[in-house]
Amino acid sequence: MDASRIITVCVHSENPDFRWLTKLKVQADAPILKKLKNDSEQEKIIKKLEKELLEQRFMYAEIQRR
Repeated sequence: MDASRIITVCVHSENPDFRWLTKLKVQADAPILKKLKNDSEQEKIIKKLEKELLEQRFMYAEIQRR
């Protein structure tokens, strides 16, 4: 029985028992997370976007003061 079938049966039963959810293990794909964590291009893009967001917040605050 696959996971979607188990979930469907448990959720739609008359007496749903969700204790099985505590035993469910979800593992992240470590190589992908490691790559994203160490991706310097992504970091540059994020820093640029954060800077632009900060500038926009300053502009918004200035407009609100007028």
